[in-house]
Amino acid sequence: MQQPLLEYDYTEEEFWSALFADLDHAHTRVLIMSGFVAVPRIKKILPTLQKVRRRGAIVCVFFEKPGDWNEDPRFLGPEARLELQQVKTCIEMLCAIGVHINLLPKVHKKIVIIDEDIAYTGSLNPLSHNKKSEGMTRWVSEQKVQTLIRMHMLISCNRCRKNRSKLGLVDPDKLDPESYGTCLTEQLTQRRNLLGIAQGELAKNCVLQQAALSRIEQGKRAPSFKNFLRICFQLGLVPVLVPRSLIPAVTQLLTDAEKADQSSNRL
Repeated sequence: MQQPLLEYDYTEEEFWSALFADLDHAHTRVLIMSGFVAVPRIKKILPTLQKVRRRGAIVCVFFEKPGDWNEDPRFLGPEARLELQQVKTCIEMLCAIGVHINLLPKVHKKIVIIDEDIAYTGSLNPLSHNKKSEGMTRWVSEQKVQTLIRMHMLISCNRCRKNRSKLGLVDPDKLDPESYGTCLTEQLTQRRNLLGIAQGELAKNCVLQQAALSRIEQGKRAPSFKNFLRICFQLGLVPVLVPRSLIPAVTQLLTDAEKADQSSNRL
């Protein structure tokens, strides 16, 4: 079994240099778990995260929901009101560049994951840090990354799940041949209905009996690979094999493209 590779224990100053260097090469995803957020730190990391987003990678952040989150600010003391406003300002700054925000009841761990093989863990809050006495450990290991994701539910980003649900996709952690096959046939049926193509017409164009296509759409029969391709091509679809690690980035890309199409159609 592959063992995690401990590359280096970083002091505060060393950590930020190493982190920004790794972020400059991120191409699929960045996951950040931080106990708190603070405007000064967000301002420093924001330009780098914006570059990550422009490359098409997703950025999901997880941090602790303030205890006064649901309170009316008018009834809070000056300090609590200022703290709440700072959190909301940070959220606005991050959302403006397309970062996915996840508020959790309690956050004790400090984690940064970049792509599939780089992870930082330690005592430093990456979205609020302002002390000099804390540090982080950098790991280079796919096994370590996957362990951290499973242990701390970093696959459960709300925005990523909404994107997958909207596109009718199965959660990456729930992929199995049966559920994925059902997902595919449902997507084909939805696409046919969206295009306004009658089932009989599609069956004819795919050289299939309508009864056979009906059973495929109902999940009662699995299509041959050749028939699957015929159906896809007739519906203007092209099957593409996507690494599991890229599913969040691809779903975000498809969601953004769909929004752009809807906006152009309204013009």
